[in-house]
Amino acid sequence: MPTRTALYLATLILLAASCKSQKVIPANGTPPASDTLIGEYRGELPCADCPGIDYKLELYDNYSFRESSLYLERSDTPYVESGNWRVANGKIALEKGKQKSLLKIGSHTLTLLDSNGKEIEPPMGEHFILKKSDTDSTETGNLSNPHLSGNWQVIQLGGKAIDAAQMAGGPPALEFFPAEGYFQGYGGCNRISGKMGATANTLYFGMVRSTKMACPELETESELLHALTNGSYDYAFDELQLVLSKEGETRMVLRKVAR
Repeated sequence: MPTRTALYLATLILLAASCKSQKVIPANGTPPASDTLIGEYRGELPCADCPGIDYKLELYDNYSFRESSLYLERSDTPYVESGNWRVANGKIALEKGKQKSLLKIGSHTLTLLDSNGKEIEPPMGEHFILKKSDTDSTETGNLSNPHLSGNWQVIQLGGKAIDAAQMAGGPPALEFFPAEGYFQGYGGCNRISGKMGATANTLYFGMVRSTKMACPELETESELLHALTNGSYDYAFDELQLVLSKEGETRMVLRKVAR
């Protein structure tokens, strides 16, 4: 994973410090997001030790977003984050847990702002303008299902509830990137990752990679790895829970959590 310290000035923007607290638009009962804002935006950001950073931001109509940063000539895998977005004082605020960043809204463009919400002066500032792509695939459900993206804590596995308090290293959790075709997470002891895919109704996984740390309790992690490896499940959402089932039987339940 590329380090965010490689960003030249972009670190101040993409991982901006705090901005003035605003009320977040609720996920339910709100009018659809503006068609002029929903979509995919791209730009090549400056990089201190590489030719540039291929940056892509996708704003979805359910007020979630996904951003990816590919460090050119340094990595073949983009660094991906997701969260929620809202409009505040004529700017777009991207919220990733406690981290927030701001973008100025333009005509078919978004401009990344510094940690004070100000534009970076030219000529450097020209490199922080993102242009909206002509093709739009960001309406809910068009990228497999954008609701799958994000962080999920495994709360039930194989029909048994997982008692997080009994797990010294913390409960297992997964982060899904369906558009990019992979997932990463924590099994309760080791870091895990692998390929994944999704259709409108099915979630499937490939081989799972894992670190090799030794822990006193590996039973839950072993069961999770077995369930994920080359697994294929029907999935459904139940409020903030994701239910994976096979042949009508619930095999795994996950709860959406903040990053």
